[in-house]
Amino acid sequence: GPLASPCSIPVLLIALSTPGSRPGLGEAALRRPLRLQLSAIFSLSATHLAPNSPCRDAGFAAAGVSPFDLDGTPRVVGLAVDIGADEVPDIGFPGTADDLALFAWTNGVGDPLAPVRPLGAGDLAMFRFVSPAGSLTGTSPLIAAQFFPDWLPPTAPVIAGVWLDAGAFVVFGASTGAPFLGLPVDGIDGMWSVPPGLDGLRLRVQGFATTSLAANGLFAATNAVEFDL
Repeated sequence: GPLASPCSIPVLLIALSTPGSRPGLGEAALRRPLRLQLSAIFSLSATHLAPNSPCRDAGFAAAGVSPFDLDGTPRVVGLAVDIGADEVPDIGFPGTADDLALFAWTNGVGDPLAPVRPLGAGDLAMFRFVSPAGSLTGTSPLIAAQFFPDWLPPTAPVIAGVWLDAGAFVVFGASTGAPFLGLPVDGIDGMWSVPPGLDGLRLRVQGFATTSLAANGLFAATNAVEFDL
Protein backbone atom coordinates (compact mmCIF):
# COMPACT_ATOMS: atom_id res chain seq x y z
CA GLY A 1 0.00 0.00 0.00
CA PRO A 2 0.99 3.65 -0.28
CA LEU A 3 2.01 3.84 3.38
CA ALA A 4 4.05 0.64 3.45
CA SER A 5 7.37 2.42 3.75
CA PRO A 6 6.97 6.20 4.11
CA CYS A 7 10.20 8.12 4.61
CA SER A 8 8.98 10.01 7.61
CA ILE A 9 9.95 11.12 11.10
CA PRO A 10 7.06 11.16 13.62
CA VAL A 11 7.40 14.23 15.82
CA LEU A 12 4.24 14.76 17.83
CA LEU A 13 0.63 13.89 18.61
CA ILE A 14 -2.01 16.61 18.50
CA ALA A 15 -5.60 16.37 19.68
CA LEU A 16 -8.23 17.71 17.30
CA SER A 17 -10.84 19.43 19.43
CA THR A 18 -14.02 21.26 18.60
CA PRO A 19 -15.98 23.41 21.08
CA GLY A 20 -19.30 21.73 21.85
CA SER A 21 -21.09 25.06 21.60
CA ARG A 22 -20.93 25.13 17.82
CA PRO A 23 -24.23 24.60 15.99
CA GLY A 24 -25.01 20.95 15.38
CA LEU A 25 -22.08 19.58 17.37
CA GLY A 26 -23.76 18.93 20.73
CA GLU A 27 -22.09 19.47 24.08
CA ALA A 28 -19.20 17.02 23.92
CA ALA A 29 -15.87 18.23 22.57
CA LEU A 30 -14.36 16.14 19.78
CA ARG A 31 -10.83 15.15 20.65
CA ARG A 32 -8.81 12.60 18.70
CA PRO A 33 -5.09 12.33 17.96
CA LEU A 34 -3.64 13.64 14.74
CA ARG A 35 -0.15 12.37 14.01
CA LEU A 36 2.02 14.82 12.13
CA GLN A 37 5.21 13.84 10.37
CA LEU A 38 8.00 16.11 9.14
CA SER A 39 8.89 14.48 5.83
CA ALA A 40 7.29 13.10 2.67
CA ILE A 41 4.82 10.38 1.77
CA PHE A 42 6.45 10.25 -1.63
CA SER A 43 4.35 7.42 -3.09
CA LEU A 44 1.17 9.48 -2.64
CA SER A 45 2.18 12.88 -3.96
CA ALA A 46 5.14 12.46 -6.31
CA THR A 47 2.97 11.69 -9.35
CA HIS A 48 0.52 14.56 -8.83
CA LEU A 49 0.78 18.12 -10.09
CA ALA A 50 0.52 21.10 -7.76
CA PRO A 51 -2.22 23.70 -8.26
CA ASN A 52 0.29 26.23 -9.66
CA SER A 53 2.28 23.75 -11.76
CA PRO A 54 3.44 25.04 -15.18
CA CYS A 55 2.34 21.66 -16.56
CA ARG A 56 -1.32 22.61 -16.13
CA ASP A 57 -3.11 23.21 -19.43
CA ALA A 58 0.24 22.86 -21.24
CA GLY A 59 -0.18 19.51 -22.98
CA PHE A 60 -1.43 18.34 -26.34
CA ALA A 61 -4.30 15.85 -26.42
CA ALA A 62 -3.29 13.42 -29.14
CA ALA A 63 -5.72 10.90 -30.57
CA GLY A 64 -6.16 7.88 -28.36
CA VAL A 65 -5.34 9.65 -25.09
CA SER A 66 -7.40 8.21 -22.23
CA PRO A 67 -10.31 10.41 -21.10
CA PHE A 68 -9.25 9.75 -17.49
CA ASP A 69 -6.09 10.42 -15.50
CA LEU A 70 -4.29 8.17 -13.02
CA ASP A 71 -6.97 8.83 -10.37
CA GLY A 72 -9.80 7.94 -12.75
CA THR A 73 -11.00 11.54 -12.94
CA PRO A 74 -11.71 13.46 -16.19
CA ARG A 75 -8.56 13.96 -18.25
CA VAL A 76 -9.14 17.45 -19.66
CA VAL A 77 -9.97 20.19 -17.16
CA GLY A 78 -9.38 23.75 -18.25
CA LEU A 79 -8.07 25.05 -21.56
CA ALA A 80 -5.97 21.97 -22.47
CA VAL A 81 -4.80 18.64 -21.14
CA ASP A 82 -2.15 18.74 -18.39
CA ILE A 83 1.30 17.33 -19.08
CA GLY A 84 1.88 13.98 -17.38
CA ALA A 85 -0.36 11.25 -15.98
CA ASP A 86 -2.24 13.59 -13.63
CA GLU A 87 -4.95 16.13 -14.44
CA VAL A 88 -5.45 18.87 -11.86
CA PRO A 89 -9.18 19.13 -11.08
CA ASP A 90 -11.10 22.35 -10.63
CA ILE A 91 -9.74 23.81 -7.39
CA GLY A 92 -12.86 24.48 -5.36
CA PHE A 93 -11.11 26.47 -2.63
CA PRO A 94 -8.06 28.16 -4.20
CA GLY A 95 -5.39 29.73 -2.02
CA THR A 96 -3.29 32.81 -2.63
CA ALA A 97 -1.59 31.50 -5.82
CA ASP A 98 1.76 31.26 -4.03
CA ASP A 99 4.09 28.24 -4.04
CA LEU A 100 2.12 26.29 -1.41
CA ALA A 101 -0.11 23.25 -1.84
CA LEU A 102 -2.22 21.00 0.36
CA PHE A 103 -2.80 17.46 -0.91
CA ALA A 104 -5.35 15.21 0.83
CA TRP A 105 -6.51 11.60 0.62
CA THR A 106 -8.90 9.20 2.30
CA ASN A 107 -7.07 5.97 3.09
CA GLY A 108 -4.34 6.97 0.66
CA VAL A 109 -6.49 6.97 -2.47
CA GLY A 110 -8.31 9.49 -4.64
CA ASP A 111 -7.42 12.75 -6.34
CA PRO A 112 -5.41 14.71 -3.73
CA LEU A 113 -6.59 18.08 -5.04
CA ALA A 114 -10.31 17.26 -5.22
CA PRO A 115 -12.19 19.93 -3.24
CA VAL A 116 -14.17 17.32 -1.24
CA ARG A 117 -13.61 13.62 -0.44
CA PRO A 118 -15.74 11.16 1.59
CA LEU A 119 -14.56 10.09 5.03
CA GLY A 120 -16.15 7.67 7.49
CA ALA A 121 -15.55 6.19 10.93
CA GLY A 122 -12.39 4.09 10.90
CA ASP A 123 -11.01 5.79 7.79
CA LEU A 124 -7.67 7.54 7.71
CA ALA A 125 -7.65 11.19 6.68
CA MET A 126 -4.29 12.13 5.24
CA PHE A 127 -2.77 15.37 4.02
CA ARG A 128 0.52 16.81 2.87
CA PHE A 129 1.44 20.51 3.18
CA VAL A 130 4.39 21.48 0.99
CA SER A 131 6.04 24.17 -1.12
CA PRO A 132 6.21 22.22 -4.42
CA ALA A 133 8.86 24.39 -6.09
CA GLY A 134 10.69 25.01 -2.81
CA SER A 135 10.46 28.79 -2.91
CA LEU A 136 8.67 28.94 0.47
CA THR A 137 10.66 26.18 2.17
CA GLY A 138 11.82 27.41 5.58
CA THR A 139 8.94 29.83 6.08
CA SER A 140 6.80 29.67 9.24
CA PRO A 141 4.08 27.04 8.68
CA LEU A 142 0.63 26.86 10.20
CA ILE A 143 -2.13 24.32 9.53
CA ALA A 144 -5.67 25.14 10.59
CA ALA A 145 -8.92 23.18 10.39
CA GLN A 146 -12.61 23.62 11.02
CA PHE A 147 -15.48 21.22 11.71
CA PHE A 148 -18.90 22.36 10.55
CA PRO A 149 -22.33 20.88 9.80
CA ASP A 150 -23.23 20.25 6.16
CA TRP A 151 -25.78 23.04 6.30
CA LEU A 152 -23.51 25.69 7.85
CA PRO A 153 -20.18 26.04 6.00
CA PRO A 154 -17.61 28.67 6.95
CA THR A 155 -18.45 32.16 5.74
CA ALA A 156 -17.22 33.29 2.35
CA PRO A 157 -13.61 34.54 2.40
CA VAL A 158 -13.24 37.98 3.92
CA ILE A 159 -9.54 37.78 3.08
CA ALA A 160 -8.80 36.49 -0.42
CA GLY A 161 -7.67 32.87 -0.40
CA VAL A 162 -8.68 32.13 3.21
CA TRP A 163 -11.47 29.51 3.41
CA LEU A 164 -11.79 29.25 7.21
CA ASP A 165 -13.55 31.62 9.59
CA ALA A 166 -13.52 32.34 13.34
CA GLY A 167 -14.58 28.76 14.10
CA ALA A 168 -11.23 27.34 12.95
CA PHE A 169 -8.55 25.94 15.25
CA VAL A 170 -4.80 25.46 14.84
CA VAL A 171 -3.66 21.90 14.13
CA PHE A 172 0.03 22.66 13.71
CA GLY A 173 1.85 25.85 14.59
CA ALA A 174 3.17 27.91 17.45
CA SER A 175 0.06 27.59 19.64
CA THR A 176 0.14 23.76 19.55
CA GLY A 177 3.50 23.54 21.26
CA ALA A 178 4.88 21.73 18.22
CA PRO A 179 8.51 22.14 17.20
CA PHE A 180 7.96 25.37 15.28
CA LEU A 181 10.56 24.85 12.60
CA GLY A 182 10.49 26.24 9.10
CA LEU A 183 8.48 24.38 6.47
CA PRO A 184 10.66 21.34 5.58
CA VAL A 185 11.78 20.65 2.03
CA ASP A 186 9.64 17.50 2.01
CA GLY A 187 6.67 19.23 3.63
CA ILE A 188 4.52 18.28 6.60
CA ASP A 189 2.46 15.09 6.51
CA GLY A 190 -0.57 14.54 8.71
CA MET A 191 -2.86 11.59 9.44
CA TRP A 192 -6.06 11.33 11.50
CA SER A 193 -7.98 8.17 12.35
CA VAL A 194 -11.68 9.07 12.28
CA PRO A 195 -13.73 8.14 15.36
CA PRO A 196 -17.44 7.21 15.20
CA GLY A 197 -20.20 9.71 15.80
CA LEU A 198 -19.25 12.48 13.39
CA ASP A 199 -21.88 11.83 10.71
CA GLY A 200 -23.25 15.00 9.14
CA LEU A 201 -20.09 17.03 9.73
CA ARG A 202 -17.40 18.23 7.38
CA LEU A 203 -13.76 18.97 8.09
CA ARG A 204 -12.01 21.70 6.12
CA VAL A 205 -8.21 22.03 6.33
CA GLN A 206 -5.90 24.74 5.00
CA GLY A 207 -2.20 25.54 5.31
CA PHE A 208 -0.54 28.93 5.71
CA ALA A 209 2.97 30.38 5.79
CA THR A 210 3.90 33.75 7.23
CA THR A 211 6.39 35.33 4.86
CA SER A 212 7.20 38.58 3.09
CA LEU A 213 7.83 36.46 -0.01
CA ALA A 214 4.09 35.96 -0.47
CA ALA A 215 2.30 37.79 -3.24
CA ASN A 216 0.46 39.94 -0.68
CA GLY A 217 3.66 40.55 1.31
CA LEU A 218 2.22 39.02 4.51
CA PHE A 219 1.23 35.38 4.19
CA ALA A 220 0.67 32.59 1.69
CA ALA A 221 -2.26 30.18 1.80
CA THR A 222 -2.68 26.76 0.25
CA ASN A 223 -5.81 25.53 -1.43
CA ALA A 224 -8.29 24.29 1.18
CA VAL A 225 -9.43 20.66 1.21
CA GLU A 226 -12.58 19.18 2.67
CA PHE A 227 -13.52 15.81 4.14
CA ASP A 228 -17.22 14.86 4.10
CA LEU A 229 -17.98 12.86 7.25
